[in-house]
Amino acid sequence: MSLLSVHDIVALDARTKPAFHVPWRGALQQYAPLYTMASRPTRLVTPCMIASIVERETGGQNIFQIGMPHGPDCGVGLTQITYGVDWTHPDAPTYPGYHGSLMDPLTNLTVAAVSFLEPLARRFPGNHVAMFDAYNDSPDDVARLVAAGRDPDADTTGGDYGSSVFTSYVNFVAASTGNNVDWSSWHAQFPR
Repeated sequence: MSLLSVHDIVALDARTKPAFHVPWRGALQQYAPLYTMASRPTRLVTPCMIASIVERETGGQNIFQIGMPHGPDCGVGLTQITYGVDWTHPDAPTYPGYHGSLMDPLTNLTVAAVSFLEPLARRFPGNHVAMFDAYNDSPDDVARLVAAGRDPDADTTGGDYGSSVFTSYVNFVAASTGNNVDWSSWHAQFPR
């Protein structure tokens, strides 16, 4: 095992797109082949990025947002997709341009990767925290915060969405590639 910086772990992920392999995270690990399949049609999204969204959104449960009636503003599936959902069939909502229900794990993960994460990765190149924040918040609001030099987590769920997802993402890449991550330079640069 090597000890790699956060920057090196992110670069390794971008270069190799390793499969998610974190066996001790069973609820997430069960979907590992699907993270890889969902990331294939993208250039910038990796399996570990998708797994980190799933961890934060549902912990690996394929659910409708708890406490919300099925319909607009209700999160759907592993990645809790809310924006643009077609609710014609409330128990099997779909997303325009995709076949199958968003309750189908592969469809859900593919929509999240292709229609959300890939455009966000292009919009916030090299800024994974902002990219993940924009998955949870308005991309325009996140862009305004970044442009103003403010914390892009400021308006996200829990005030830590992007940094929490980013931490999981880096740890997942490190575990999936058999490396350890050295967070010291990252924490020195971005103290909380």
